[in-house]
This record gives sequence, structure tokens and C-alpha cells, in this order.
Amino acid sequence: MRLYELSGDAGHVTFIFNPESHGVNPDGMDCVYVIGTFTGWLTSPEWALEPSEHGRSLRARADSVLIPGSSGFAEFKFKVFMNDGTVIEPDLSAYGPSFTGNALLLFKPLTRSQRKELSRAQNITRSPASPRGKERMANVRAVPGTTGLFRGYHPYKKSRPQLETESARLQEVNRFIERHGVKSIITLSGDEIPDPALGEEISPYVRKIREAGNQCLIDTSYEIMYFKSADKEYDSVIMQAVRFINTHPAPFYVHCRIGSDRTGVMSAVLAALCGASWKKIAEDYEKTSDAGFMEYRNRNLLAYSLSRVLGSHPGDCGKSLRDKMRSKLSERGIATLHELDDLERKLNPGRKTAS
Repeated sequence: MRLYELSGDAGHVTFIFNPESHGVNPDGMDCVYVIGTFTGWLTSPEWALEPSEHGRSLRARADSVLIPGSSGFAEFKFKVFMNDGTVIEPDLSAYGPSFTGNALLLFKPLTRSQRKELSRAQNITRSPASPRGKERMANVRAVPGTTGLFRGYHPYKKSRPQLETESARLQEVNRFIERHGVKSIITLSGDEIPDPALGEEISPYVRKIREAGNQCLIDTSYEIMYFKSADKEYDSVIMQAVRFINTHPAPFYVHCRIGSDRTGVMSAVLAALCGASWKKIAEDYEKTSDAGFMEYRNRNLLAYSLSRVLGSHPGDCGKSLRDKMRSKLSERGIATLHELDDLERKLNPGRKTAS
């Protein structure tokens, strides 16, 4: 059964929902939406399917749906609202290439290496991995291109309380922070309170950082950092981080909840500003997949965010990635070139900037 069709020039996509094929009573349907990476997984009128010879269908521009998800491909599913008030989201994994039950939107067949990687991704999301070492489990490491910036998991919130590794994960995060003499923390998940019922608590070391006024609390989201990187909300997040770094003591630790998405984008921007290559940035970003969270991330998702800042794929910038990132942030009023010079010196003590 077809879930979508491409026009001859691949300029449009027609989504097709055949209710009987999904075990849905067509007489009981009220409305059907296509939701996915391109809608933020939300329903909206412009993504409602209309009655057609196939059941329900919707024609959309290809460029409006080519937004990657965690798999590295555009993903989608159908959301069916029934007349009795129930909502059905059919699992589409039986109808072609998929990821966590969502269909992949493909404009050309998967290559052998892509099929192999997708199989690995599916395995990662089905069961906790056996991470290689405690630091990998805690998702903690130095950010490429820097000597004074580290990234990782939240220091006191258990984002995956169902996993037996969470207490050990938090212990390693806090050991890592103390071992590297972190003096300032950038939190991208807002000011969350530890839950004693889950065994959450702020370590004495992190508490001193907070009490000294050296924790920057930014409440942002996955959607802003990945899909709205051309918007003012994104600009505000990067601006706050740059100004905090320039006015607080190094070394720094940046985190969100699991240290993958919000942290991944922020780390990538800061790494690029400090001269790291796209290859190093992408490799660092994808390490989250091996942390044992049952989460997978493909570099195409990060590239989508950065490309909306740079105006081109980060891999196409070559050795000019640093200069282009500096130029774009300056043009958007996020930071002056002088501020970015200061930031580079702060994150790499003793190293001369190349401005």
C-alpha cells in the first residue's frame, strides 16, 4: 500500500490514507491529518487530508516536508479523529522504511549504508545500549575546538527514571563536573526543581556554583533549537549563552536534559565559533546514540538547524565554517565580532584568536 506519491519532478508529495488498510472504519472518521517532523508533530488545518478516490489525501510542496527528524530523514504518520472522540495513530512500520513507527519520506531509495545505519538506529531505540565507559554513559565530554567547555547530561534531573542506570549516570556527571573544575553552568532546560521521590538532589559542588550566581538558566526547546534557528527566539538563546560565557568564569558545562538536542545545537554553534570542523562537530553530536538512553540522533538533523543559520550545509563551508558562523551571528545582531573574539578566548584560554 502506498502512503505517499511523488510528482514527476519530485516537486510535490501526495499523502494517501486508505482507512481500510489501517483497520479504520471510514464511516466513523471525522478528520485525518498528516503530522510529522515538518509539522512539529502537531495537527493544523493546512495538513488535513481531503476525501479522494484513495480515501483521504493531501498534496504538499516537497520543500515544505523535507525536514529531518532524529532518523536523519523526514518522518510522518497519520492522526485520525473519530466521530466518537477517539484518536488513532496507525503504526506505519509495515508499509516501508520507518523509524519508531513513523514512515520515512524518501525521494530516492536508501543506499546499502543507509539501510545498515537505519537498522542500527532501530536497535538503539528498542533497548538500552551498553555504553563504553562511564563518561559515555553520562554523555559527558569536551566540546570540539575548546578546552574550557564541556557538555553532557543534566546534573540532578533523571530524564529516564525507568532505566536502572540513572543514579549511576548522575553520579558520573557530577564527578565529571568536579574533576574538570567547572565553574559555570549553562542550563538549557530552565530552572527545574529536584524531585526527592526520584532520588534527585543537587550536589554540594553544583550548589556552590548556583549560589555564586554562575548558572545561566535558559528555558528553550527542541523545536526552537532545531526547527526555528532562523527565528528571534533562537537568536535570544545563543545571545544569552554568549554573554554569559563572556561575563562568568571558565571552565563551563552546558546541558539540557539528556545532553543531546538543545545541548547538541548549542555545542555545535560554540564549537564552530572556536574553529572545529563540521566532521568533528557531527561526530561529537552522534555520540549521544551510544549513551544508553534508547535514543538515536543522526547528523542530518543538526545540519538542518545549522544550515538555516549559515545559509548552506555546514559540510560545504570547509575551513571557512568558523568565519561564516561568526559573520552570520554578527549580521543577525546576536553578538559582535569583538564579543565572539572574547568568547573564543574564554573557551580556549591561552590560545590566540584568528580574527
